[in-house]
Amino acid sequence: MPQPRRVNRPARAASAAAAPLTPTLVRAWSHIGCRSRQEDAYVLELGPAALVAAVVDGMGGHAGGDVAALAAADALASEFREGRAAKELYAALASANMAVRKVRKAKRTADAGATVAAIAMGGGRALVGWSGDCRAYRLRGRKLTALTVDHAPDASAVKEHLSILEEALTKTRVSPSQRALYLTLAEARCSSAVMKCLGSSDRLDGEVQNIEARPGDVFLVCSDGLVDHDTRKLKLRDATVATALRSAEDPARALVDAVLALDDPTQDNVTVVVVRL
Repeated sequence: MPQPRRVNRPARAASAAAAPLTPTLVRAWSHIGCRSRQEDAYVLELGPAALVAAVVDGMGGHAGGDVAALAAADALASEFREGRAAKELYAALASANMAVRKVRKAKRTADAGATVAAIAMGGGRALVGWSGDCRAYRLRGRKLTALTVDHAPDASAVKEHLSILEEALTKTRVSPSQRALYLTLAEARCSSAVMKCLGSSDRLDGEVQNIEARPGDVFLVCSDGLVDHDTRKLKLRDATVATALRSAEDPARALVDAVLALDDPTQDNVTVVVVRL
């Protein structure tokens, strides 16, 4: 079983214990899936002022998606290791954005980028930040609530785009088989498209929001490998996710293993980070 790509193990537990929001368990697990390259990375860093739990999903393939993901994860972890407070999550993500910009410049490519979702807790506050289609959820009791909204085309927009494309293709001399192939490729491209990501500009293109957190809550951060690209829903039932988050000894690995058990030949890299309070 492949080992997790990256983890910054929690440190300075004594200073964090004084904060009202104290994690009782933190876990992370990652798998390459059916891909040839691992472009996911994750962060679990308990700094002097806050805990950050994040997942970064690189974009660009051979153009440097894996390098971009690691650069963003390193930058984000470093910010909290050096004392960032939870309320400064936006500034920390901005640093991760600039790290990806440097990768683009070094590789001389506009294709390298990364999506991210992160939760920061400390000093009695909790925030979620994201750019792209990595996700964050909160389990409270039996209710699993999405804390992020994908920065991706919605299903209706994709359907309209494909309809326009199909109409245009019918007016050409493209054969029916070629037309079907073009539409399949276009649908696949649309389903994996994101409208925001790290590295797209010098200014962070993402969102940060305050969230409510209380003892007993469980937080899940994941890459889009846990998501069905056609339905934009989790590949696993909410009840299955909730049971793993609430009861599994290693909930992150349990969720990754459950997705791999679906035996999807197109399975993307999948990465999960879990924080129980």
